[in-house]
Amino acid sequence: MSNSCTPESIEDDVWMRLKMVIHGHNPLCTQWFHYTQWPVNWLEFVWHCTLLQLLVRSLMAKLNFLEDGGSCTEKENLASKEATSAQTTPISASAVWVCMERQSLSYEEKEMIRTGQCLTDNHMNFIEALIQEQFPAIRGLVNTLKASKPCAHTTLQSEGLQVLFCRGSHWIVASTMGCPPNNVHIYDSVYRDIDATTKATLAHLLGVPNIVLRINMGQVMQQMGGKDCGIFAAAVLTSLAHGQNGPFKFRQVGMRAHLVECVEKGRLCLFPNAR
Repeated sequence: MSNSCTPESIEDDVWMRLKMVIHGHNPLCTQWFHYTQWPVNWLEFVWHCTLLQLLVRSLMAKLNFLEDGGSCTEKENLASKEATSAQTTPISASAVWVCMERQSLSYEEKEMIRTGQCLTDNHMNFIEALIQEQFPAIRGLVNTLKASKPCAHTTLQSEGLQVLFCRGSHWIVASTMGCPPNNVHIYDSVYRDIDATTKATLAHLLGVPNIVLRINMGQVMQQMGGKDCGIFAAAVLTSLAHGQNGPFKFRQVGMRAHLVECVEKGRLCLFPNAR
């Protein structure tokens, strides 16, 4: 008996003995049952029993496999098709795209950013939350709808930032970063002044009488189109948080894609500047 043993040689030997059984031959040598050459024949007997055990296991595996219905290739193809089907299954628009603490955005809201639609208060609140996480020392950054009401709390007295909703459909940024008392900078990508309601809101946020409030209009480029005020507010907010003071000029074409990338990474980086 040879001492060398490989999977290929075992498989060949097993199937050779299977053919012997099929043709009516005894796959065991007759001398295996004569123990006159002890212990050599005994060792050969153990060896061939091991081979027969492998044969039985191989046959059982093939029988079970055939009962399962198909070849390995077919099973792999089926698994591949199932994986592909899972990948191509459309994601629900209401499914969560990104989340942090109690803030979240859905895939529908992601598409709103990508496809040029107006940003909602949910978008702006999430952006404020990202800024607050990156720059915890900055004050303000409260819920945008609450901050835009005339009865808002005094959260913008000093070294603070706030996104405000005004004029019924418009987003702006208010900043007291580096401002003297009673002063606030307003960054607006459409208008060059503020309405009376917004001024009253700012007075409440700073905790000062309307008459002593000084409003300075910051320099920010005018947006093209009527739906990017939220994108510009996000860009200005990010720049101010990073310590920049303006004037702010952005490359409007790439701003939405940049915002999507930042939100997915959970970190707001400076928006691309216009050259």
